[in-house]
Amino acid sequence: MLFSINPKLLHLLHRQRRKKPAKEKGKAPKAEHCGRDKRHWEPIIDRLKRIPPKDILGKLRLSFDGLDKDEKELFLNIACLSRYNFDICVEQVQRDVSRGFLIDYLIEKSLLSIELKNSIVVHNMVREMGEIVIREEYANIRIWLPEEVCDLFKGKLITEKVESLCIPEDYYFEDDLVDYSNIIKRMQSLKILTVGDGAFSSNCTITYLPSSLRFIEWQGYPSISLPESFEPSQLVVLCLCKSRLVELWPISKKLSNLKHLDLSESLGLRKTPNFGDMPNLETLYLSGCMNLEEVHPSLGHCRMLTYLILDGCCKLKKLPKFVCMDSLEDLNLLECTRLEEFPEIYGDMRCLSILDLGSPWIRSLSSSFSGVRDLQLAYCEILESIPDAIRNLSDLSISDCNKLETLPNSLFESQQLEHLEIHDNLRLLEIDRCENLKKLPISIHMESLQYLSISNSPKLDTFPEIKGDMHYLKNLNLNSIGITEVPSSIGNLLSLTQLYLKGCEDLVSLPGQPLSNLMNLQASFPQQKRRGDARISRSLPAANDTFPARLERATGGDVSGLSTLGELDLSNLNILGGLPEDLGCLHSLEKLDVSGSNISCLPKSFKGLLDLQHLNVQFCQNLNELPGEPPPNLEELFADYHLALKSIKDLLINCLKLYKIGISNSGTVSSEQVNVFLQHFLRTCIQCDFRQRDYFVIFFPDQDRILELFNNDRFINQEKMSIDLYPSWHTDKFMGFWICYSPAGQYTGLEATLVCKSDPERKYSLKYNSIHRYSRFKDPFICCVYIPFETLWNGEGNKEGKNPNDYYMLEVSDLYRKWEELYNWGIRLVYEKDAMTDDLF
Repeated sequence: MLFSINPKLLHLLHRQRRKKPAKEKGKAPKAEHCGRDKRHWEPIIDRLKRIPPKDILGKLRLSFDGLDKDEKELFLNIACLSRYNFDICVEQVQRDVSRGFLIDYLIEKSLLSIELKNSIVVHNMVREMGEIVIREEYANIRIWLPEEVCDLFKGKLITEKVESLCIPEDYYFEDDLVDYSNIIKRMQSLKILTVGDGAFSSNCTITYLPSSLRFIEWQGYPSISLPESFEPSQLVVLCLCKSRLVELWPISKKLSNLKHLDLSESLGLRKTPNFGDMPNLETLYLSGCMNLEEVHPSLGHCRMLTYLILDGCCKLKKLPKFVCMDSLEDLNLLECTRLEEFPEIYGDMRCLSILDLGSPWIRSLSSSFSGVRDLQLAYCEILESIPDAIRNLSDLSISDCNKLETLPNSLFESQQLEHLEIHDNLRLLEIDRCENLKKLPISIHMESLQYLSISNSPKLDTFPEIKGDMHYLKNLNLNSIGITEVPSSIGNLLSLTQLYLKGCEDLVSLPGQPLSNLMNLQASFPQQKRRGDARISRSLPAANDTFPARLERATGGDVSGLSTLGELDLSNLNILGGLPEDLGCLHSLEKLDVSGSNISCLPKSFKGLLDLQHLNVQFCQNLNELPGEPPPNLEELFADYHLALKSIKDLLINCLKLYKIGISNSGTVSSEQVNVFLQHFLRTCIQCDFRQRDYFVIFFPDQDRILELFNNDRFINQEKMSIDLYPSWHTDKFMGFWICYSPAGQYTGLEATLVCKSDPERKYSLKYNSIHRYSRFKDPFICCVYIPFETLWNGEGNKEGKNPNDYYMLEVSDLYRKWEELYNWGIRLVYEKDAMTDDLF
């Protein structure tokens, strides 16, 4: 569990820094004494003085000692439960609501804090203090340490005293013959039981649980029902996620105090229990119950229910009428793909604020949801409209709603969709894959909006004018819609940093107004089908579809309007006339992607892109060369084979930070071509200062014969490879190592180790493992890595008193091998004479 620290706790943790409290300022030394006069906290100061300055736990113990019996019991229960990441919510550990104030009091004393979703968080040191108290003063009452759990089930502890038992996840029981139910039967004082997933065999049958239990969290519960002898009258929390349950009980049981029921991912569950037996139920989680077919009609009468989570119940066809569900706040019906209609609503549901719905069979929604603030509609394929009664949205996400043609009038200032003025609290508006959406208002005004995404809606051919102050909007995604232009009023979006216009097939021009804070502009078309290995790019349809000759024309004469642009994506764009002549004025640009475009050259100002680190010019069939002076800080280049080969010398000499080249799969790259490329690379390495680079990596499209270049030292389907270095392998003409292999995934990161002779404990091994980069290739590729000798010689390890020829073996492995299957390794030692021959290999 991530234990956060309450700000009040810092007062105690750092108390030893101050020699004396500031008496004149009336500052209390403990959180619970805030606001009290001197006579209350002076005795505490005396006790603090007697505790050694470094004994922080002793100081924290003072807060615990001031608790009464009930407060101590509650705190110690939370302290031992929190170690194993069991989710604890505020009300779940209470016997009744009247004791809820205890949590607040413990927070005031800085022993607990509350984070998102009402979770209780215990700081590591506070938890450690609590565990020490348990071991010293409450032995055998709270069991959570693995060794204590083992002793308990071996009969070495007094079971009658146990009040809290926590069995960690995947705990291994040494004796399969132990009768666990019989041991649990003797725990007549047990109130809290938590069992991690995998702790009990799926063949284990639970025949007894003590009726004293108030809190049960048992992941992977192994039986098909709870024991009939278990009387759950005191039970407040029942969490049986991933269980084998078919039913809770074969007979009816009264659960008068039950507030939280979680049966998520119980795949054997086909019908729910009778909720009439649970009058105080507040939260119900049935997420991922994929075989659930029937919900008891009593659900609609759960007046206290606030959370109803049914996402992933893909066989559920019908829900009962919602008759008395006045308290419901969160309803999740995502991925309920067979749900035929939304439940009928009777009465008031004004408390409902979160509604997530995902069913292809629902045609309409109830108009009773006036209080909904967060609405998500996914794969509601025949939903035709959203009720006008929904007026207070803060988050709206719509995807794959193919029949939805218009947004509700309640979102707009005008009933005729003249203006889009979504109420002040809307922060997110997302509409995706609504294929029949044709119309938006002619103008929009959304003061609080931060993220606006309208994508994959090809019939939407106009985008509204921006009206008023929308100074919070940072991200605008208009990918794959039918617009021909972006309105000039987009310049009013002063905080806009991300603009996406990819896949807009009818787009004629880019925004003409300055966007002073824009960091990422992407305007391209989706990759079209290929014919053989040739990549087909789509051209803009209009006759005047040239990119502006100068950027100042696209920024109203103010080039500084794009001064913050960090990423520019113009892939697959038909840029007649080439890129702007003053491209070099984009001083913050770090990434430029013009792959698949029809440019024939890069402008002379290209070298002025001093921050450019990533350049993609793959599939630019008209581009024959790169400028002789490329941007000096370039780190990654993605290009076609012939373009990279022609530019390799200028790149290595002028771009001292360049460490990666990716060759595209445009055409076939043969093993002979790889041989030529690597030879040119090594020859340039001799001519230039390569010592500033730790390594260099080159990606080629996967061809079986490429690895044949390494057939003398080749290893098939091995996790690690090693080669013996012959005597006197190192000379002053030795350059480094070529390592070649085929990762199965997109990640690659090598670890290379030089092993010293007569060093079984490897005290003198030299290791280099800082290659933690991942490729941008989706297709299979060959990875060729060049590691200069200096990199390994100066790597991690102790080489004191050793020379290079004292090392006899090189080992290489992939840092991601545990996740990705590797195959076909190869390795070569490289000398200067090899670079000068016509055939490197």
